[in-house]
Amino acid sequence: MSWGAFTRPSRARNAYREFVGAGIPQGRRPDLQGGGLVRSVGGWAAVHALPAAERILGGPAFVAALQQEIDAPLATRRLPVPPEAIVERVCAVGHIPPTVLQEGSRRPAVCRVREGIAYLVVAVEGYPAPRLVSVLGVRPPSIYKAAQRGREARENGTACGTGKQ
Repeated sequence: MSWGAFTRPSRARNAYREFVGAGIPQGRRPDLQGGGLVRSVGGWAAVHALPAAERILGGPAFVAALQQEIDAPLATRRLPVPPEAIVERVCAVGHIPPTVLQEGSRRPAVCRVREGIAYLVVAVEGYPAPRLVSVLGVRPPSIYKAAQRGREARENGTACGTGKQ
């Protein structure tokens, strides 16, 4: 099968159907069941007996952080803050009505509020930038840039509401 078969969606679907159809007569192959970990330790029962860290793909720091989060009591886990709540709070601290954000103003106070919102929603809470397009009145690339400026302002102590301007 050539890569040319995947240049158009209709050709790609047909090529994939042919590929899957060619494999159906082979039936279920034990050597292709369950992934390398399952095969290497002797089946699913053995996998479930492994410590969680043995089943997580990633570097040691990632595995340790994930294990710590898994082991933390549910009451200590922080729930994500909805973007709407962040917008409301940052606008209140910056003394800017949320509707002003959509007007495209480049006043420094409005820009700082946008940057603070972008930083908190995208960088801290992990929401995608498109979630803020209608709120901030700018496109995703501008939101990511604003989030970076918001991070820098936070690190420098000049973030909206810190008292330093």
